[in-house]
Amino acid sequence: MNMRLCVILIACAFTGCGGSEPRRNGAAPSASGDTAAASSVYCVHMSPAGDDGNPGTMDAPLRSLQGVHALLSTVLPRADVTVKIRSDIGPYENQTVRWEYCSRGANVFFEPYPDSVFACFTGRETDAVFFTFENASSGATNLHFRRLSIGDYARGAIWLVGDEKEAGRYNANNSVEDCVFHDIGNQNNPEKGMCYGVLDLVNSRNNVIERCAFSNCGNANDRPYRSSEEGNGSTEALAIVCVYMAHHSSGNVVRSCTFENIKGDGVRIRDESNDNEIHHNRSVRTGWNAFCSMWYRHPLCTPGGAFAECPSVGNRLHHNLALGSWDCRKPRMFKDLRPQSNPYGGCPDGSESTRIDVFDNEVQDCGHGAGAAPARSG
Repeated sequence: MNMRLCVILIACAFTGCGGSEPRRNGAAPSASGDTAAASSVYCVHMSPAGDDGNPGTMDAPLRSLQGVHALLSTVLPRADVTVKIRSDIGPYENQTVRWEYCSRGANVFFEPYPDSVFACFTGRETDAVFFTFENASSGATNLHFRRLSIGDYARGAIWLVGDEKEAGRYNANNSVEDCVFHDIGNQNNPEKGMCYGVLDLVNSRNNVIERCAFSNCGNANDRPYRSSEEGNGSTEALAIVCVYMAHHSSGNVVRSCTFENIKGDGVRIRDESNDNEIHHNRSVRTGWNAFCSMWYRHPLCTPGGAFAECPSVGNRLHHNLALGSWDCRKPRMFKDLRPQSNPYGGCPDGSESTRIDVFDNEVQDCGHGAGAAPARSG
């Protein structure tokens, strides 16, 4: 188990969701929220030495994120919430949570305490995503993750999930900043389920992913190059994606992040996920298809086109540096995995306009500082 960057959690809370139309392309949230300003902050403390029967004070902290969620769902504080993570007495082991709590016009912050040490969550014994947020309230949900270290989760780290089929039912205005994601995917635990995305966005909009570090992420089967072009669920051999923006996940920003030893692609854009911006990132030994790939399910691949998807348009990929693909070949910065496919008739007008604007990027092979190539079987 990787024990680096460990911390304890202190939490502050919110309630009930939905809000005004979210910000566009990365405006940072204010301390009091993006919509109606909250007048106070409600704090809940969490520690590896805590107990979920405690009231969540600093002297009597909770133990788990599930305990924090249960408390907030009961108290329903009408205020900003800060979930701070005490960071100096050890990691949180094998925690997972399906989070629903948020509050109109208020923020929920997940942060370490003290701030100088990362809050560490490890999940070697789990076969689930660390943090799953399912909300399709069609407004700003304002969850903010700061300085967390999340590792050894086979299924994924943070998933922000709106409605996959109905574009108008989304969540928005969340952020993941200064976080570390390591050893995500089942490559170290092949008996566990595989991971589609480390950070997986499904109809989740106008989020900021900034200054995060992804390392040593991948799935166990070493044949994902072909299957990743076929898309999710096509075979057991699936290449991982660090930031997966799918199903109407538009207006997101991925910037100033690092990707190293990724047995898959750094970023993927799928199914009418428009106007996303990926810039000033650095990757080392990353990419089976490319640092950034784009895909959508073709109507011919689905019965009657019932689950057909649309191309994504208006995205921008610029000022990124890629040092070597996974096997230390010269990497691609971008690959469109459906370049010749025409969308089905239900796609909006403009579906064949510019899908992505790629400019001012740099690619180099491993001889420029990416290190030795990893072993590759098969």
